[in-house]
Amino acid sequence: MKNTLLASLLKAKKTKADEIEEAIASYLRDVKSQNKKETEKFVSDLLVYVTQNVENIDKKTLLRIVEAKIQSLGYTLDTAALEALHEKAAAAAAAEVGAAFVFDQTDAQVLESMQRALVWMKEDGAANTQSRLKEIIAEAMEGEVRINDLGETLRAEFEGVIDESARYFQGVSDHVIRQSQSVTRIYQFEKAGVKEVKVIALIDKKTSAVCRSMHGRIIPIAVVKSQADAIMAAKSIEEKKAASRWQSAPIFGKLPSGVALPPYHFRCRTIVVAYFRQNVEIDGKNVNGSLLPGEKYKGNKEVIFSHIDKNFQREYVVTDKTFNHGGNPHNLSKKDIISGLNSIEKMALHREFPTRTVGYSSDKKLFYVFEDGEVVTVFDQRKKDYFKQNTDISTIESHSDAKKGEDNEKI
Repeated sequence: MKNTLLASLLKAKKTKADEIEEAIASYLRDVKSQNKKETEKFVSDLLVYVTQNVENIDKKTLLRIVEAKIQSLGYTLDTAALEALHEKAAAAAAAEVGAAFVFDQTDAQVLESMQRALVWMKEDGAANTQSRLKEIIAEAMEGEVRINDLGETLRAEFEGVIDESARYFQGVSDHVIRQSQSVTRIYQFEKAGVKEVKVIALIDKKTSAVCRSMHGRIIPIAVVKSQADAIMAAKSIEEKKAASRWQSAPIFGKLPSGVALPPYHFRCRTIVVAYFRQNVEIDGKNVNGSLLPGEKYKGNKEVIFSHIDKNFQREYVVTDKTFNHGGNPHNLSKKDIISGLNSIEKMALHREFPTRTVGYSSDKKLFYVFEDGEVVTVFDQRKKDYFKQNTDISTIESHSDAKKGEDNEKI
């Protein structure tokens, strides 16, 4: 029933997601433009003041005056636009699980947390810009720059600061908004009784190592909610960073503290979605994925079964193409493939393909190639060490690591 409901909501969900992405993109364009205008106005006035007074005021005194003026540099936030973004995200998350969105105290707290985080980031960005402006002016005044050339020297340096400031604030705004959207989704899912979420990365050549490794991971709602609560409770930028630690290396096994809920890094595109297991039997073996046999997957592929691997807790889809990869038929039974998924001992990034991961089953001696949640192919490894040949060895994690992570996630 849940699967039927989700299928019927798919089109509406995509439309809502597109609307939200457009709204975020529009807000970020406005943020960058507004930030640039404010910084340009500020440094233009500062430049005029310096060039008008550099011959009349002692340089050291002038520098102190200018530094005092720089302390007033700041940026404005469009709180109304932030409220609209939050409500769009919350309503879309509720709709994904067939629930109605009602703004309550939790939503108010999420919105306050997002605005507070943006203020912290704004202050941090302003402080960086202030520091850079002070350095530029001090270097120019203390150097051998002629008075007549000072204005042009400062103008050239200021242009770089203006562009850098605008890009920085756009980037941190993107991060804060997407993190708040993740938090919003978790609270909406919990209200609707969702028990698990699935990590969904946008898999392409730009996908980071950490997001590629996290893709398809099934995480209990209690784990991500615990992190969401910590993000919400943060009283400073340091506490917020501790509650959501950026990552660069792949994570197949144990989740580090503060790493469950995306974004996992700067400009991260990964999200979490509500997840519903469906238990069926395939050739005497139980599978527990979200897709049922016979469903269509990515257009023309037929689902044979979907299953969450036992050790690393990721969902994989086996299709009719899995058994005939590249026109080369593999004489492996469904039962063997399921048993192999239940005993994956090692996982890693693929050595050559930037969108793939690989796994090795110790029980059936099988080598798996995964891409975007799908079992691309499976090889019997008893005659040849495919895992060693195709693995980025620096990214290997074993079942012992995954077991620690599994225990850690059982809250």
